[in-house]
Order: sequence, then structure tokens, then C-alpha cells
Amino acid sequence: MNEPRISRIGSDDSRKRLRWLLVGFAIACCGILGRLATLDLLHGDELRAEASRPAARTIAVPALRGRILARDGSVLAFDEPLAKLAVQYRMLQDPPDAHWLRATARARLSARERRQSQRVADEEQLVQTERAEMLGRLAELCGLTPAEWAARVARIQQRIERIAANANASSHSLSLWSSTLRLRPDGERAGVRAANQPTQPFETAILSALSALFRTPEDPPAPITVAEELQEQVIVEGISLDAVTEIEEHPDRYPGVKVIYGSRRIYPHSDLAPHVLGYVSRGDGEHNGHVAHSGVEQQYDPLLRGADGESSEQLDRHGKIIVTTARRKPQAGRDVILTLDPALQRTAQELLDQALARRIAAGSDSVDRASGGAIIVMDARNGALLAAASAPRFDCQAMATGDSERVRDYLADPGHPLFDRAIQMALPPGSVFKTLTAVALLHTAGFDPQKQWDCQGYLQTPDRRRCMIYRRLGVGHGPVTLVDALAQSCNTYFFHYAAEFGPVPLVDWGRRFGFGEATNVDLPSESSGHLPTFAMPVSRKALAAGSTPATLAEDAESLAVGQGTLTITPLQAVRMMAAIANGGQLVTPHIAARLGLPTSDDADASNPKAEDDGFDIPSSRPIAGLDPAKLSLVREGLRRVVADETGTAHAIEVAGIEIAGKTGTAECGPGQADHAWFAGYAPAAAPRIAFVIVLEHAGTASTIAVPVAKRLVESLQTRGLLESRL
Repeated sequence: MNEPRISRIGSDDSRKRLRWLLVGFAIACCGILGRLATLDLLHGDELRAEASRPAARTIAVPALRGRILARDGSVLAFDEPLAKLAVQYRMLQDPPDAHWLRATARARLSARERRQSQRVADEEQLVQTERAEMLGRLAELCGLTPAEWAARVARIQQRIERIAANANASSHSLSLWSSTLRLRPDGERAGVRAANQPTQPFETAILSALSALFRTPEDPPAPITVAEELQEQVIVEGISLDAVTEIEEHPDRYPGVKVIYGSRRIYPHSDLAPHVLGYVSRGDGEHNGHVAHSGVEQQYDPLLRGADGESSEQLDRHGKIIVTTARRKPQAGRDVILTLDPALQRTAQELLDQALARRIAAGSDSVDRASGGAIIVMDARNGALLAAASAPRFDCQAMATGDSERVRDYLADPGHPLFDRAIQMALPPGSVFKTLTAVALLHTAGFDPQKQWDCQGYLQTPDRRRCMIYRRLGVGHGPVTLVDALAQSCNTYFFHYAAEFGPVPLVDWGRRFGFGEATNVDLPSESSGHLPTFAMPVSRKALAAGSTPATLAEDAESLAVGQGTLTITPLQAVRMMAAIANGGQLVTPHIAARLGLPTSDDADASNPKAEDDGFDIPSSRPIAGLDPAKLSLVREGLRRVVADETGTAHAIEVAGIEIAGKTGTAECGPGQADHAWFAGYAPAAAPRIAFVIVLEHAGTASTIAVPVAKRLVESLQTRGLLESRL
């Protein structure tokens, strides 16, 4: 009996609340209308004038990136100015976005015509026809076939659709999470009336009106429009001047089309010294739209990229450009001139490729396919790098343009062509390290370089600690001194004295020559290699008494011949040879020689940086404690490596040039071919050039690396790089 009355009371209360809500809403609307009327009366003319003023936007004007030049002035990298054709995405989208199509059609009609559905439909069809004709004209202007144009548009649309799909998927997940938070403990959503609560017609009408204004949580979220859908998309880079003129002189024929001025990086010799040069890829607008990767491009990016300019564009209320005003001129990047000799670099690369082809032809296992090599040629007096070849290598231009197929090939290649083996590859050096061991022994009290050691081919037992000659021929070197041991690469000589004196002198002199730390070459991502340390200190007195622990002696034996955990880079090896050659100065390798003028002729002459100022050539430092008289014995041993008929590199002899150096055959473990090294300098009597050849898993140095070294020295001689005028 009482239930209808209770319902009636509840209904009256709801109606009263809704009436007050409507009254408040009406008062608010009146206030807004009143304010609008006041603004129109008092400030209407002023506001309308402000609204009619053109809108302004600031546009970055990209600066030309500086060039990279070789030591002979040849250009290795430069920016080519170009015009890019960009079209609004909605103009390209196929099928066109329904909302955009309708809005575009309606904007072309009068208010009366917009109310005629057939008239709107006809205008939509006309928009599509005109759009297709315009895109056809653009393809023809750019010299593209309809199929080529369609393929480019399809790639852009697929990319933007993926972006939009990811954004909407994330938004949908967030919406579901928010809806879950709004659920009450009993499962009822907040703001939704229980099923058994009566609803009056008046209240229903109000709720319907409110729900039309405010979407309820149950409604699916509106699709997100990502920024890319509203922007111009670049279709063609490098359009002709005729195409630019046609588009800019007839903007009414090309709505939604824009010519964007920029540049692209060109590498004229795209496979020459790619690891040295590095490359730039398209960026997100920062740094002239380029992102520098590896090499000189990355190392000197702040100098090369310059500073963007700035212009202001004024647009009418329809978004059309009225006038463009330059606010700040772009400042071109600086040129960087390298120490690199392009002809020598090309020769080094060819020698590497030929050596690797011969090596790979001998086997086809995964180790061979993953192996490569490096050749470095350096001025022994100041550290200037004349060549730095790494193989396998990549194509700078392919990386800069984003050639997807070639980039995928590079990333999948087991040889890792993007890896710079000249400065990043750290390997056991094998007998090349005996050069350092000889220096350490000569500076250790109690060592006599003239005392002979009788090499029987092995140290203690025939199955370990052997010489290479014993492994091949079953004989030893016989009585040898330090110089003999260097020339003939006698392992047992160095095993014996390393066990006697321990690893401490080797590690000490290794540090003095810069092993275990970066050389500070002006290229990024250099490896430090690894110089082992030993936790147990050993006194000289204990070592002289022959009380060296057995395990420490074994570590010293391995280290003395460049094995064990020791690893060095080719750059560290060539710097060691340069220090031996120049009398004990540890140079800092460098690839940049000096800065050139900015690329643009418009550079501000008042800018002091516009002068042709040079780099400060990194200074060398004397190796602490190195005795020049003792160093001369090491140099004699390295000279005899080539000059003596019993020397391990006698085959490298070149008429008219005396060469010094050291072979190294580094063991790599069971089932793997040895690494082949040769590091040296020339001319032996008055050294100017230091060089190193390293071939991963290539075999014996004397038969694999030495022939490459011979041809390299012949090339140096032919080009006059061994003469005093260098």
C-alpha cells in the first residue's frame, strides 16, 4: 500500500533537483551570452581586426653540413641541396578519410547547398576526381610512373596506419582500465541507475540529453588522430627546378602540396673508408634532420652540422602562406680535412679483400664467414693515420639513404661489416708482442741480451711450450741471443726468461706502451683491449732466486709471446711499432688534420671561427724509463726479421727499402685457424711509416700476412710516402 507513495516522493525529489539544475544551467548560459554581447559592443572591432590578422609560424631553415675531405683535397662527403615534394597525408590516403572528404566538400559549398545531401555527394565525388588528377600531375612532374608513385604512397600509408593502430590500441587499453576503476564493488557502474529503480519520462528525457553531450564509459572511445595524419609527407626527394617552379607558381592547382628545401648527404666514393667516415641518417628534425653514426661524422658532428636558420611564415585564416620572412640565416658547418690518403686507403682495402678471399676459399665454416681483417698505415712521427681499412665493410651511401635491403644484409652478415676492426677488434697478438717483451727484458736487472739460450724447439716437454719451427719441422733454433730470438721468433727463448723474471715487468712495460687503455684516437667506440694484471706481487729478489710460483710462471710465459688473456687492437699494435721506430715517443693516433672554412659562401666573416684555424695535433709523450741504447737492440732484431734469410718475414724484402717488423701467429684454440699479424715500419734506418696487417683466423703469419705487407710497402714506395718530404 505504501510503495506507490514512496516512489512518488522519490520522483518529486528527483524532479525538483533536475529543475534547479536546469535553472542553474540557464543562468550560466545567460551569463555567457551577456559576456559575449559586452565584448562585442566594447571590443568587437578590435577583436575582429585581431582575428583577421595573418597567423604566423616559425620554420627551421636547415644549414648545409660541412664537407669531409681527404689530405689531397678530394671530397669524401658533402651535402647536396635539394627540394623535396611533400603532400598532406589526407590528400594521399586511399580510400580518403570520410570525415576529411565531407569537410573538404562542404567547405566549397554555400550554406544552402550544404543542406542538400545530393549536392554534397556530388561535390565529394568532384574532390576525389580533382585529387586523382593532381596526384597524377605530380607523379609526372617527378618523373615517376603511376605504379612507382602508388608504391611510394602505399609505403607512407602503411607506416602511418601502423602508428595510428598502435596509438588507438594503447588508448583502448587505457579506456578499459579507467572503466574498471569506475565499477562499484557490487558490479554497478557509477552514475547508472539500478535496474529496479523507476524512471519517469521527464527524467529520462533529461538523462538522454546529457548523455548526448557527455559520452558514457560504455561507449567506444573515438579514434585518435595521430599527428602524422595531419602533416605533409615527403614523397620525392630531389625534384627538378621545373617541378618546383610549376608547383610554387600555381598553388591553386596543387592544394595540400608543399616544396620543402633541405639537403642530403652524398658520399662520392661510398665504399672508401666507410668506418673512418661513418654516415648520417635521416633524423627527427634535430641536427639538420640528420643523425650522425660512427666515424668522423659522429666524432666531429658539432662542427660539421653548423646551425640552422629560422624563417617566419604568415598564413591567412585558411592556412595559405601569404609571405615568408627570413629571421636568421643558417650557418653552414665547418669542413674537416683528414690525414687520410685516398689512393693508399683504396690499396689497403683491395689487399684486405684479396687476402680474405683467399682465406675464405680454403674453408667454408662459420668461423671463416665471421672473420675479417684490418690494415692501418700511420705516420710514425706524429700519429697521422694515412689509411685505416677494415673488412668486411659497408656502403656509406646505402646506410645514409636507408636502403632497407642492404641494411638488412649488413645486419645479418656474420662478418659484421659495420664493426670497425681497425680500432674495435681486440685479439691476442701472438709473437708481435715479443717486441714489447724484448723491451721489458732489456730494462730488467739481471738480464743479459748477449747470453745465448739453446733452443731445442720446446721448453721442457715436446708436447707443449714449443716453437713454430718445431711444430712444423721437428727441430729447434739452436743457440740464440735476444736479437736472434726476435728475428727467428723463438718462443722458448721468451718462455725461459719470462718464467725467470715473472709477469710483473711485462705488465709494467705494457702499461707504459699504452696497452689495456684506449689510444684516444679521434674516432668513436675505440676498444681498450685487455692487459692482464696479477693479484700476487712478486719481488725481484724472489724472482731472481727462482722462487716464482708455477702458475705465475705459466702466466708470464703466455703473456711473453702474446697469448693468454692478453688482447690488443691493430691501432695499439701500430702505435707500439711507431714508438719503437721514433725513439720512444708514444704518439696519439689521429685522423683529422685541420678545419676548413664553412661550406656556405654566406658565412659571417665577423665570426672568428670562420678563419681557417687548424686542429692542435695531439702531442706525443716520451715513454718513461725507456733507454734509447737498449731500444736500438730491439730495432736491430726487428730489422733482421726481414733482412736475415732465417727471419720470419724475409719474403717481405722490397728492393731499395729496408723494412723492420714482427710477425705474429696467434693461437685461437682447437678447431680454429690462427690469427695472422705483421706489424712494422719503414725505412728501417730512418722510419717514417708504421703499419700493421691483421687477418682473423687466416693461418700462419709468414705465409698469409707477410705477402700482404710486401705489397703494401711497394705501394708506399710507389707513391713516394717513404720519402723524407712526407
